[in-house]
Formats: sequence, C-alpha cells, structure tokens
Amino acid sequence: EPLSFEIKFKLILKFSDGKCYPAKWEFITVEDFYEFKNGLENLIQLQLEDQVIFQDDYIISYKHEKGSGLGTQLASTRDWEEFLKEYNCITSNKKVLVIIITMKKKLTNKRIHFSDEDDEETGKKKKKSTSDDRNKRNKEKTSLNQIPKEKNINEEDAEIAKNVMELHSKWYCNEHERSCYVDLTRHIILTTNHLSTWARSIVS
Repeated sequence: EPLSFEIKFKLILKFSDGKCYPAKWEFITVEDFYEFKNGLENLIQLQLEDQVIFQDDYIISYKHEKGSGLGTQLASTRDWEEFLKEYNCITSNKKVLVIIITMKKKLTNKRIHFSDEDDEETGKKKKKSTSDDRNKRNKEKTSLNQIPKEKNINEEDAEIAKNVMELHSKWYCNEHERSCYVDLTRHIILTTNHLSTWARSIVS
C-alpha cells in the first residue's frame, strides 16, 4: 500500500495576459499523482475564490526557485515519476520547488451546475433594461452577512437566507473546514457567492 508523503513548494498562478499572483507557500500530502492534482486544484480554487476552475483550464509546470526558463510540464504519471526524482534532488540540495500554474485562456465567471434549475438562473444574469430587473440586481448585491432593515425583509429574502444556511450545513467539509462540492474524488470549494446563487435558483 502506497505511503503518504508531503510535498512543500511555492505556488505561482500565471494568467493568459502574462500577469501573476505573488508566490505562496503551500503543502500537499499525497500518495500518487492523482491526489497531487486534486490537492493542487483545491489550492488554486482557494486563491481564485469565486472563479470555478477545473484541471483542464491550466498547465502545471515546475522548477527550482533559482532556475531559469519555463520549467518542466507535469501532465502524466510518467511525468510524475520524473518529478519525484527532481523534487528529491531539489530538497536534498536545500533548494525551493516552485510550481507554476499557467491558465490556458482568460478566466470567466463559471458556475457549478448542480441541477437544471441553475440553467434558469444563468438566464437571469443577463442585463435587462427594465426598472424591475435593475431593482432586483441591486437587491442581490446586499451582503449575505448583513442583516437588512426590517422594511426590506420579504419572504423571498428569508427563504434564500434559509437555503444558504442549509446548503452550507449539508455540504460542510470537515477536511477543508468549509463548504465543498464533492465530485467523485475531488473537492470543489464553495464560496458564499456559489451558495447564494444556488440558494436563489432553488427559490426561483
């Protein structure tokens, strides 16, 4: 049975326009390549917050911190075997491993589709010129963490708040200490915006 081991590295997110996030120290405990990919996906999702990211959206590469060039791609189990050899060499020489995540294209505001009702919610996000829709969009901007004035509270707001709390409780993940959507072996982090969008689709 494979033994778990910890990989320590600096994570850099690089976007299609050439901009980068500052490097961030990270740790992943894994047994194999697939656990590493899933753990890395969770770390990326945490940094990007409301953007939903999947493994096909980016390229993984690595090098030691002082190394030049683009680094080496890590895309298969065969790459993984070579990566482990290089990682051992890097750490034994007291150097720092850097993992670079390069986005393949410009990020868009993706959402997780939990049911057919979410497709209806997508249509509601389109801009409309009527005053009713403008009022609705303004109302949706109210923070979920704020308690609205009594005169603004209605049954729909109360139902949405109730659904958010129920969804948070139902999908709470003890491993990550927050709400996660579990897709087979992957844990996709659910932010407050994800939960509120889901809650609104249930109400509507």
